[in-house]
Amino acid sequence: MRWSYSIFKVKGISIELHLLFIVWFMFILVGLGIQGFLFFSLIFTIVLAHELVHSLTAMMHGVKVPKITLLPIGGVASIELPDDPVVELRVAVVGPMFNFMLAAVGLLLIFALNLDFIGYDEVTSGIVDGSFAMDSLSGIVSIIVSLNLILGAFNMLPAFPMDGGRVFRSTLALWMDYTRATRIATAVGQFIFLTIAFLGLLSWNIWWIAIGGLLYLAGGSELKYISLRRALKGARLRDIAVQDIRYVNDGLTWREFLNTTFRRGENLYVKVDSDGVMRGVLDIRALKKVDPESRIGEEDGLDFLVLDGDLRVDESLKLLLGKTLVLVSDRNKLLGYITQDSLADATVFFALTGEQRL
Repeated sequence: MRWSYSIFKVKGISIELHLLFIVWFMFILVGLGIQGFLFFSLIFTIVLAHELVHSLTAMMHGVKVPKITLLPIGGVASIELPDDPVVELRVAVVGPMFNFMLAAVGLLLIFALNLDFIGYDEVTSGIVDGSFAMDSLSGIVSIIVSLNLILGAFNMLPAFPMDGGRVFRSTLALWMDYTRATRIATAVGQFIFLTIAFLGLLSWNIWWIAIGGLLYLAGGSELKYISLRRALKGARLRDIAVQDIRYVNDGLTWREFLNTTFRRGENLYVKVDSDGVMRGVLDIRALKKVDPESRIGEEDGLDFLVLDGDLRVDESLKLLLGKTLVLVSDRNKLLGYITQDSLADATVFFALTGEQRL
Protein backbone atom coordinates (compact mmCIF):
# COMPACT_ATOMS: atom_id res chain seq x y z
CA MET A 1 0.00 0.00 0.00
CA ARG A 2 1.30 3.45 -0.92
CA TRP A 3 1.41 5.97 1.92
CA SER A 4 2.23 9.10 -0.11
CA TYR A 5 1.25 10.42 -3.53
CA SER A 6 3.19 12.82 -5.75
CA ILE A 7 1.20 15.88 -6.89
CA PHE A 8 3.89 17.84 -8.76
CA LYS A 9 7.64 18.44 -8.98
CA VAL A 10 9.84 21.50 -8.36
CA LYS A 11 13.38 21.38 -9.77
CA GLY A 12 13.17 17.57 -9.84
CA ILE A 13 11.92 17.39 -6.22
CA SER A 14 8.75 15.32 -5.91
CA ILE A 15 6.12 17.06 -3.73
CA GLU A 16 4.08 14.34 -2.06
CA LEU A 17 0.98 14.26 0.13
CA HIS A 18 0.93 11.61 2.83
CA LEU A 19 -2.29 9.61 3.03
CA LEU A 20 -2.88 10.87 6.59
CA PHE A 21 -2.51 14.45 5.34
CA ILE A 22 -5.19 13.87 2.66
CA VAL A 23 -7.62 12.34 5.19
CA TRP A 24 -6.90 15.12 7.71
CA PHE A 25 -7.53 17.82 5.11
CA MET A 26 -10.87 16.25 4.15
CA PHE A 27 -11.94 16.33 7.81
CA ILE A 28 -10.96 20.02 7.98
CA LEU A 29 -13.02 20.84 4.90
CA VAL A 30 -16.07 19.04 6.29
CA GLY A 31 -15.71 20.21 9.89
CA LEU A 32 -14.43 23.77 9.56
CA GLY A 33 -15.78 24.89 6.21
CA ILE A 34 -14.13 26.90 3.46
CA GLN A 35 -12.46 29.42 5.81
CA GLY A 36 -10.84 26.63 7.79
CA PHE A 37 -9.75 24.96 4.57
CA LEU A 38 -8.20 28.21 3.29
CA PHE A 39 -6.50 28.83 6.64
CA PHE A 40 -4.82 25.44 6.79
CA SER A 41 -3.99 25.61 3.07
CA LEU A 42 -2.12 28.84 3.86
CA ILE A 43 -0.26 27.12 6.70
CA PHE A 44 0.92 24.26 4.53
CA THR A 45 1.81 26.56 1.64
CA ILE A 46 4.17 28.34 4.04
CA VAL A 47 5.46 24.98 5.34
CA LEU A 48 6.06 23.76 1.77
CA ALA A 49 7.90 26.99 0.89
CA HIS A 50 10.02 26.56 4.04
CA GLU A 51 11.00 23.02 3.02
CA LEU A 52 11.67 24.09 -0.58
CA VAL A 53 14.09 26.76 0.62
CA HIS A 54 15.96 24.09 2.62
CA SER A 55 15.93 21.73 -0.36
CA LEU A 56 17.02 24.20 -3.02
CA THR A 57 19.84 25.43 -0.77
CA ALA A 58 20.96 21.83 -0.27
CA MET A 59 20.89 21.21 -4.03
CA MET A 60 23.07 24.30 -4.59
CA HIS A 61 25.72 22.49 -2.49
CA GLY A 62 25.39 19.24 -4.45
CA VAL A 63 23.14 17.47 -1.92
CA LYS A 64 20.40 15.25 -3.37
CA VAL A 65 16.77 15.93 -2.42
CA PRO A 66 14.43 13.33 -3.96
CA LYS A 67 11.17 14.44 -2.34
CA ILE A 68 9.24 16.56 0.17
CA THR A 69 6.36 14.89 2.01
CA LEU A 70 3.55 16.89 3.62
CA LEU A 71 2.21 15.35 6.84
CA PRO A 72 -0.50 16.57 9.27
CA ILE A 73 2.27 17.80 11.62
CA GLY A 74 4.26 19.60 8.90
CA GLY A 75 6.63 18.94 6.03
CA VAL A 76 9.61 16.60 5.74
CA ALA A 77 12.28 17.12 3.09
CA SER A 78 14.24 13.96 2.28
CA ILE A 79 17.63 15.67 2.23
CA GLU A 80 20.69 13.44 2.13
CA LEU A 81 22.84 14.35 5.11
CA PRO A 82 25.82 16.47 3.98
CA ASP A 83 29.23 15.46 5.32
CA ASP A 84 30.34 19.07 5.74
CA PRO A 85 28.94 20.70 8.92
CA VAL A 86 29.27 24.14 7.29
CA VAL A 87 26.93 23.03 4.49
CA GLU A 88 24.48 21.58 7.02
CA LEU A 89 24.57 24.86 8.95
CA ARG A 90 23.70 26.84 5.83
CA VAL A 91 20.91 24.42 4.83
CA ALA A 92 19.42 24.39 8.36
CA VAL A 93 19.46 28.12 9.07
CA VAL A 94 17.94 29.24 5.75
CA GLY A 95 14.45 27.83 6.54
CA PRO A 96 13.73 29.88 9.69
CA MET A 97 15.38 32.92 8.08
CA PHE A 98 12.88 32.57 5.21
CA ASN A 99 10.00 32.61 7.72
CA PHE A 100 11.35 35.71 9.47
CA MET A 101 11.80 37.40 6.08
CA LEU A 102 8.17 36.67 5.13
CA ALA A 103 7.01 38.05 8.48
CA ALA A 104 9.05 41.22 7.86
CA VAL A 105 7.54 41.63 4.37
CA GLY A 106 4.07 41.23 5.89
CA LEU A 107 4.76 43.90 8.50
CA LEU A 108 6.02 46.27 5.79
CA LEU A 109 2.76 45.71 3.87
CA ILE A 110 0.71 46.47 6.96
CA PHE A 111 2.52 49.78 7.49
CA ALA A 112 2.65 50.70 3.79
CA LEU A 113 -1.06 50.00 3.18
CA ASN A 114 -2.16 51.22 6.62
CA LEU A 115 -3.82 47.87 7.39
CA ASP A 116 -5.15 46.83 10.77
CA PHE A 117 -2.89 44.27 12.42
CA ILE A 118 -4.70 41.35 14.00
CA GLY A 119 -2.50 40.27 16.88
CA TYR A 120 -1.40 36.80 17.92
CA ASP A 121 -4.18 36.43 20.50
CA GLU A 122 -6.88 37.14 17.93
CA VAL A 123 -5.29 34.77 15.43
CA THR A 124 -5.16 31.90 17.94
CA SER A 125 -8.71 32.61 19.15
CA GLY A 126 -9.80 32.55 15.51
CA ILE A 127 -8.32 29.07 15.21
CA VAL A 128 -10.26 27.94 18.28
CA ASP A 129 -13.65 29.44 17.39
CA GLY A 130 -13.35 28.84 13.64
CA SER A 131 -13.46 32.47 12.45
CA PHE A 132 -9.82 32.45 11.13
CA ALA A 133 -9.98 36.11 9.95
CA MET A 134 -9.60 35.00 6.31
CA ASP A 135 -12.25 37.41 4.99
CA SER A 136 -10.09 40.57 4.74
CA LEU A 137 -6.65 41.62 3.48
CA SER A 138 -5.74 42.77 7.01
CA GLY A 139 -6.64 39.36 8.39
CA ILE A 140 -4.72 37.39 5.76
CA VAL A 141 -1.55 39.50 6.05
CA SER A 142 -1.74 39.44 9.86
CA ILE A 143 -2.05 35.65 9.81
CA ILE A 144 0.95 35.38 7.47
CA VAL A 145 3.01 37.53 9.86
CA SER A 146 1.94 35.59 12.96
CA LEU A 147 2.35 32.15 11.40
CA ASN A 148 5.84 32.90 10.07
CA LEU A 149 7.00 34.33 13.39
CA ILE A 150 5.68 31.24 15.20
CA LEU A 151 7.16 28.77 12.67
CA GLY A 152 10.49 30.56 12.54
CA ALA A 153 10.82 30.79 16.33
CA PHE A 154 9.68 27.19 16.93
CA ASN A 155 12.05 25.82 14.28
CA MET A 156 14.97 27.67 15.84
CA LEU A 157 14.61 25.84 19.15
CA PRO A 158 18.03 24.20 19.82
CA ALA A 159 16.24 20.87 19.83
CA PHE A 160 17.28 18.17 17.39
CA PRO A 161 15.83 17.35 14.81
CA MET A 162 14.37 20.87 14.47
CA ASP A 163 16.27 23.36 12.31
CA GLY A 164 17.66 24.99 15.44
CA GLY A 165 18.86 21.59 16.63
CA ARG A 166 20.62 21.05 13.30
CA VAL A 167 22.22 24.47 13.59
CA PHE A 168 23.30 23.51 17.12
CA ARG A 169 24.62 20.09 15.96
CA SER A 170 26.50 21.43 12.94
CA THR A 171 28.07 24.19 15.07
CA LEU A 172 29.24 21.58 17.61
CA ALA A 173 30.52 19.41 14.73
CA LEU A 174 32.94 22.17 13.78
CA TRP A 175 34.81 21.44 17.02
CA MET A 176 34.13 17.77 17.78
CA ASP A 177 33.23 14.38 16.30
CA TYR A 178 29.95 14.42 14.34
CA THR A 179 28.42 11.51 16.25
CA ARG A 180 29.23 13.10 19.60
CA ALA A 181 27.76 16.40 18.40
CA THR A 182 24.59 14.56 17.35
CA ARG A 183 24.39 12.81 20.72
CA ILE A 184 24.60 16.14 22.59
CA ALA A 185 22.08 17.87 20.30
CA THR A 186 19.71 14.91 20.60
CA ALA A 187 19.93 14.90 24.42
CA VAL A 188 19.16 18.64 24.57
CA GLY A 189 16.30 18.21 22.10
CA GLN A 190 14.75 15.28 23.92
CA PHE A 191 14.84 17.20 27.20
CA ILE A 192 13.02 20.12 25.53
CA PHE A 193 10.45 17.83 23.89
CA LEU A 194 9.80 15.94 27.13
CA THR A 195 9.22 19.31 28.80
CA ILE A 196 6.76 20.29 26.04
CA ALA A 197 4.91 16.97 26.39
CA PHE A 198 4.84 17.31 30.22
CA LEU A 199 3.44 20.86 29.97
CA GLY A 200 0.87 19.48 27.53
CA LEU A 201 -0.17 16.88 30.10
CA LEU A 202 -0.51 19.54 32.81
CA SER A 203 -2.69 21.72 30.57
CA TRP A 204 -4.44 18.83 28.76
CA ASN A 205 -3.14 20.18 25.44
CA ILE A 206 -3.20 17.24 23.04
CA TRP A 207 -1.15 19.07 20.38
CA TRP A 208 1.72 19.77 22.79
CA ILE A 209 1.69 16.14 23.91
CA ALA A 210 1.68 14.85 20.30
CA ILE A 211 4.38 17.25 19.08
CA GLY A 212 6.61 16.65 22.11
CA GLY A 213 6.23 12.87 21.87
CA LEU A 214 6.72 12.57 18.10
CA LEU A 215 9.75 14.85 17.99
CA TYR A 216 11.28 13.06 20.98
CA LEU A 217 11.10 9.78 19.03
CA ALA A 218 12.34 11.47 15.83
CA GLY A 219 15.46 12.71 17.65
CA GLY A 220 16.28 9.18 18.82
CA SER A 221 15.83 7.79 15.31
CA GLU A 222 18.15 10.42 13.88
CA LEU A 223 20.83 9.59 16.45
CA LYS A 224 20.61 5.91 15.50
CA TYR A 225 20.86 6.82 11.80
CA ILE A 226 23.92 9.03 12.30
CA SER A 227 25.66 6.44 14.49
CA LEU A 228 25.14 3.72 11.87
CA ARG A 229 26.08 5.99 8.98
CA ARG A 230 29.33 7.10 10.60
CA ALA A 231 30.36 3.64 11.80
CA LEU A 232 29.72 2.03 8.40
CA LYS A 233 30.98 4.83 6.19
CA GLY A 234 32.94 3.42 3.25
CA ALA A 235 31.65 -0.14 3.69
CA ARG A 236 29.73 -1.82 0.88
CA LEU A 237 26.67 -4.00 1.34
CA ARG A 238 28.70 -7.11 0.44
CA ASP A 239 31.04 -6.27 3.35
CA ILE A 240 28.32 -6.49 6.00
CA ALA A 241 26.05 -9.16 4.47
CA VAL A 242 25.63 -12.43 6.35
CA GLN A 243 26.99 -14.99 3.89
CA ASP A 244 25.88 -18.17 5.65
CA ILE A 245 22.73 -18.66 3.53
CA ARG A 246 20.38 -21.57 4.09
CA TYR A 247 18.38 -22.79 1.10
CA VAL A 248 15.21 -24.85 1.10
CA ASN A 249 13.38 -26.44 -1.83
CA ASP A 250 9.81 -25.14 -1.83
CA GLY A 251 8.60 -28.56 -2.95
CA LEU A 252 9.55 -30.16 0.38
CA THR A 253 6.96 -30.98 2.99
CA TRP A 254 7.40 -29.49 6.42
CA ARG A 255 8.22 -32.94 7.79
CA GLU A 256 11.00 -33.35 5.21
CA PHE A 257 12.28 -29.84 5.93
CA LEU A 258 12.52 -30.50 9.68
CA ASN A 259 14.28 -33.82 9.12
CA THR A 260 16.78 -32.73 6.45
CA THR A 261 17.31 -28.94 6.31
CA PHE A 262 16.23 -27.23 9.51
CA ARG A 263 18.93 -26.21 11.98
CA ARG A 264 18.19 -24.99 15.47
CA GLY A 265 18.95 -21.27 15.78
CA GLU A 266 18.68 -20.67 12.02
CA ASN A 267 15.54 -18.62 11.29
CA LEU A 268 15.87 -17.48 7.66
CA TYR A 269 15.81 -19.80 4.65
CA VAL A 270 15.84 -18.81 0.98
CA LYS A 271 13.15 -20.74 -0.90
CA VAL A 272 14.11 -22.06 -4.35
CA ASP A 273 12.18 -24.14 -6.86
CA SER A 274 13.39 -27.30 -8.61
CA ASP A 275 15.27 -25.15 -11.17
CA GLY A 276 17.16 -23.26 -8.45
CA VAL A 277 15.20 -20.02 -8.99
CA MET A 278 14.58 -18.04 -5.83
CA ARG A 279 10.90 -17.93 -4.85
CA GLY A 280 11.02 -16.05 -1.58
CA VAL A 281 12.34 -16.09 1.96
CA LEU A 282 11.01 -18.20 4.80
CA ASP A 283 11.14 -16.84 8.36
CA ILE A 284 10.56 -19.60 10.91
CA ARG A 285 9.72 -17.03 13.61
CA ALA A 286 6.70 -15.79 11.63
CA LEU A 287 5.07 -19.23 11.50
CA LYS A 288 2.32 -20.27 13.89
CA LYS A 289 1.22 -23.79 13.06
CA VAL A 290 1.70 -25.83 9.88
CA ASP A 291 0.54 -29.17 8.59
CA PRO A 292 3.61 -31.50 8.52
CA GLU A 293 2.48 -32.89 5.15
CA SER A 294 1.87 -29.51 3.47
CA ARG A 295 4.38 -28.03 1.04
CA ILE A 296 6.70 -25.23 2.13
CA GLY A 297 5.84 -23.05 -0.87
CA GLU A 298 2.20 -22.82 0.19
CA GLU A 299 2.70 -20.24 3.00
CA ASP A 300 3.40 -16.53 2.64
CA GLY A 301 7.05 -15.57 2.53
CA LEU A 302 8.87 -12.72 4.24
CA ASP A 303 8.81 -9.32 2.56
CA PHE A 304 12.31 -8.37 1.37
CA LEU A 305 14.31 -6.00 -0.82
CA VAL A 306 17.15 -6.93 -3.21
CA LEU A 307 20.11 -4.52 -3.47
CA ASP A 308 23.41 -4.66 -5.33
CA GLY A 309 26.38 -5.70 -3.22
CA ASP A 310 28.56 -2.85 -4.49
CA LEU A 311 26.27 -0.15 -3.09
CA ARG A 312 27.75 1.81 -0.19
CA VAL A 313 26.07 1.23 3.17
CA ASP A 314 25.95 4.91 4.12
CA GLU A 315 24.15 5.72 0.85
CA SER A 316 21.65 2.86 1.26
CA LEU A 317 21.03 3.19 4.99
CA LYS A 318 17.49 4.57 4.80
CA LEU A 319 16.49 1.61 2.63
CA LEU A 320 18.15 -0.81 5.05
CA LEU A 321 16.45 0.69 8.12
CA GLY A 322 13.07 0.50 6.44
CA LYS A 323 13.18 -3.25 5.75
CA THR A 324 13.14 -6.36 7.92
CA LEU A 325 15.28 -8.21 5.37
CA VAL A 326 17.54 -7.11 2.50
CA LEU A 327 19.06 -9.64 0.12
CA VAL A 328 22.45 -8.66 -1.30
CA SER A 329 23.28 -9.76 -4.82
CA ASP A 330 25.96 -9.49 -7.51
CA ARG A 331 24.04 -9.53 -10.77
CA ASN A 332 22.05 -12.77 -10.42
CA LYS A 333 24.19 -14.29 -7.69
CA LEU A 334 22.96 -14.10 -4.12
CA LEU A 335 25.81 -12.99 -1.83
CA GLY A 336 24.05 -12.86 1.52
CA TYR A 337 21.44 -11.01 3.53
CA ILE A 338 21.13 -8.13 5.99
CA THR A 339 18.67 -7.94 8.88
CA GLN A 340 18.28 -5.29 11.57
CA ASP A 341 20.20 -7.53 13.98
CA SER A 342 23.07 -8.17 11.56
CA LEU A 343 23.21 -4.44 10.75
CA ALA A 344 23.62 -3.67 14.46
CA ASP A 345 26.33 -6.35 14.75
CA ALA A 346 28.21 -4.89 11.76
CA THR A 347 28.01 -1.43 13.31
CA VAL A 348 29.60 -2.68 16.52
CA PHE A 349 32.35 -4.47 14.57
CA PHE A 350 33.25 -1.45 12.44
CA ALA A 351 33.07 0.91 15.41
CA LEU A 352 35.42 -1.30 17.46
CA THR A 353 37.92 -1.97 14.68
CA GLY A 354 37.70 1.45 13.04
CA GLU A 355 37.77 -0.42 9.74
CA GLN A 356 36.82 1.55 6.62
CA ARG A 357 36.48 -0.07 3.19
CA LEU A 358 36.65 2.06 0.07
